[in-house]
Amino acid sequence: MWKVTNKKNEIVLIQFEKEIIKPFFKILYEAISGIEQNKLTLLTKNIWEHCKTYKNMGEQQKKIFDYIMKNKYNNISFSDLVYSLINSLSSSDIIKYYKIYLYQNLKARKLNYDSILDSPVPRELQTVFSKFFYDKFLSAKKPVLKIWDYLIGDSYTRRDFHENFKLENELSICPYCDTDTINSKANSEIEHFLPRKYFPFLSMNPFNMFSTCSACNFGEDGKGTKKLTPITTPFNESIGYNLDFELNTNVEIIEIDSDVVPYQNYIKLLQLKERYEDKQIFRSVSRKIQIINDLYSDLELRYGHFTCESSIKETLDNHVKRTEKQETFTIVVRKLLFH
Repeated sequence: MWKVTNKKNEIVLIQFEKEIIKPFFKILYEAISGIEQNKLTLLTKNIWEHCKTYKNMGEQQKKIFDYIMKNKYNNISFSDLVYSLINSLSSSDIIKYYKIYLYQNLKARKLNYDSILDSPVPRELQTVFSKFFYDKFLSAKKPVLKIWDYLIGDSYTRRDFHENFKLENELSICPYCDTDTINSKANSEIEHFLPRKYFPFLSMNPFNMFSTCSACNFGEDGKGTKKLTPITTPFNESIGYNLDFELNTNVEIIEIDSDVVPYQNYIKLLQLKERYEDKQIFRSVSRKIQIINDLYSDLELRYGHFTCESSIKETLDNHVKRTEKQETFTIVVRKLLFH
């Protein structure tokens, strides 16, 4: 629900795109073109070494590519996937998939998620982007640090992503739901707004990656692998202040709604209506509201004859506002009390 940015991680992941992803596509195209022109064959050992893009690399980048080719995921090496793609695709296929990659990533950078269509890609490309680039190179418990040391001169792990994200946004609370913290490792996920299952080319796009609580990331309580359009995201705006909240004391639930379709879809996607109907959330929010009301009564009793009611309310609102992104339910409390 909070508006966030991802600038520090963007710097790192754009470097990954420049040094790894784009050369990968170019090498595929050049290898396949070489076979189509009878200059290379599938029997050519380390076929990437015969491609212009590889030959033009510096020695360190060549070593990193050789290292990547030897990496394995579930006993499948990266080079096996490369040869499989070379064997099954034409050069025009590679151009098509590269254009899809560029289009999807450009639209994500412009925060135009509604225009990004689900475009099926070969299983091998899905594995490259989702399982190797993201899972193995970034998100694994033991990521491939050698690659990041080459790219940025330092390690870069899922924990680094979270720390960058949280510090940049001064954030301790999940930006999706405002109901849970993201401080502990056990409750902090890299959540892909457009799911990797259907959008593998966005697996490493910083504008598709959020630090969220576990509930928001998984399908049982949160988003899972669903997609709805039209929609908005915390990269676009502070969504929570555009939603309607009502404290229903009869059944002890908080009702959340909107008349605007992108907000309705956001509520539905994150299952926020069901989650905010939890009685424990109702009681937590009620306690926070009662504390503020008690404080208001105390201030009015002490200083009411010196100041007007609006000044006291403004003081209390600013007090609550200072807890934004640090304490849960700040949005719903401010909306119910002051807006």
